[in-house]
Amino acid sequence: MLHRPHYLLPESDAVEAVFALPLLNEGSVTRGPLTRNMLLYWMTDTMASVTDVIFSVALALTAVEYGRSAWASGVILFTASVPYAAFGLIGGVVADRFDKRHMMIVTDIVRAIVIGLIPVAAAWHALTVGGMMVASVLATTARTVYFPARKGVAPALLSQAEALGRFNLYLNASASLGTVLVPALGSLVVLWTHQVVDIFYIPAASLSISALGVALMKVSVPGAPSAGSPWTDLIAGLRHVFSA
Repeated sequence: MLHRPHYLLPESDAVEAVFALPLLNEGSVTRGPLTRNMLLYWMTDTMASVTDVIFSVALALTAVEYGRSAWASGVILFTASVPYAAFGLIGGVVADRFDKRHMMIVTDIVRAIVIGLIPVAAAWHALTVGGMMVASVLATTARTVYFPARKGVAPALLSQAEALGRFNLYLNASASLGTVLVPALGSLVVLWTHQVVDIFYIPAASLSISALGVALMKVSVPGAPSAGSPWTDLIAGLRHVFSA
């Protein structure tokens, strides 16, 4: 019997409780305390939201500045979306087979280094269109592993506490607040440094903080056992996608 990758169609009620919008009526918010692991997860989830928003803004602005043409700018932005289609399911298979907390740490560090090198290269007048394309592909590819790993960690954390409703509120509130505040922070960076490319320092810093938060979590989520090969899991994932 083929192993069913859990990252495609999570069956845990805990996962549904986290990612579903809660009803704000009386008694919908549980009064239980948040655990240390949940607070760290909340922080890393916020940092992930911050990274996604500001990286997209910084990449678009820098592509226009360094692309020198509409074609080059479009190519830079296009390469950032290619890994989602090319490696989305593969990233899920990788996250499914290895310890998810370790995968989150590794991908956070990789993305922090890759994104941080963009403004460093610009400061040394070495940033090129090709370099931005490579950096965007690497950063986005790492995210295809990080996202399913992060979702896979959630059930292990939520099973330790009863404050599911309140935790869900915190996640949604911080993500919404970050969407509003982070672009404003990027604008302040540009006003201060007069360099659009310096906005990339913000996601590099947020990813570093996220990696530290994940490292401090006292939870282990090992890869799911599978009798088949990674290729078998990938085929099973494709079947689920096209049969939905």
